[in-house]
Amino acid sequence: MTWGWDEEAVDLGGPRREFPSLLMEALAHSQMFEGREGNANLALESSALREDKYFFAGQAIAVSLVHGGPAPGFFSSSLYASLIGRSAKPKMEEISDSDLYAKIKKVSECTSFDELQQATEPLTDYLANAGCLRPLKR
Repeated sequence: MTWGWDEEAVDLGGPRREFPSLLMEALAHSQMFEGREGNANLALESSALREDKYFFAGQAIAVSLVHGGPAPGFFSSSLYASLIGRSAKPKMEEISDSDLYAKIKKVSECTSFDELQQATEPLTDYLANAGCLRPLKR
C-alpha cells in the first residue's frame, strides 16, 4: 500500500461532490423548514433558534454555494425573495400549518375592526414569537 500526492482518489472526488448534496437534503428535511417539497419556508422552531441552528444552516448553505455545490432548491419563492432583499409576496397556499392557516384565513376575511381584533387574538403568541406583534389602530 502506498500513500502519496500522485495518487488519484479512488472516487475522483465523489464524496467531496456528494457531501453538499447530502447537506442540502438534510437541511430540507430538518425541523427548521416546513412546507411542501420544493416550496419550504422557515419553521418557527424555538430549540433550533436557541441552539443557533438557523445560523449554522446559513453557513452550510454558503459553504455549498462557494464550493460549487447545489443551491437549496427547496425554498419557497417568498423565502428566497426575503433572503435576497426583495419584497416577499407570500401566498396562503404556502402555509403548511393547518391551524395557522385557518387563523390567518379568518383574519383575511374580516370586514370590521372589531372582527379583526377578535380574529387576531389567537395569533398574539405566534406574532410575538415571530417578532411582528403590533397593536391594531383604528
